[in-house]
Amino acid sequence: MQQVVRYERERAALANDKQNNRLRLIITIWAISASSTMLVLSTAAFGVYVGSQWGQVPAWAIGAYLASTVTEVLGILYVVANYLFPKRVHAASTNE
Repeated sequence: MQQVVRYERERAALANDKQNNRLRLIITIWAISASSTMLVLSTAAFGVYVGSQWGQVPAWAIGAYLASTVTEVLGILYVVANYLFPKRVHAASTNE
């Protein structure tokens, strides 16, 4: 009887992992496309700004743009790594 219960738990855990992997894929694709869109739009906006200044862009503006771009990419990587792939203990490895 215990083997049947353990089998059903493992089967449910595998089904849950499969569903979680599908959701992770969807969220990862969404995060990549959203961040790519934001990078393209911010680059376009910065390009318009540079064009309107006729090449006389202050150094702080270029530094702020580069810092914000790097921060955005690192932030998205952090969120994806920590929230989509959390560290967890498998139920099969614990003593029951």
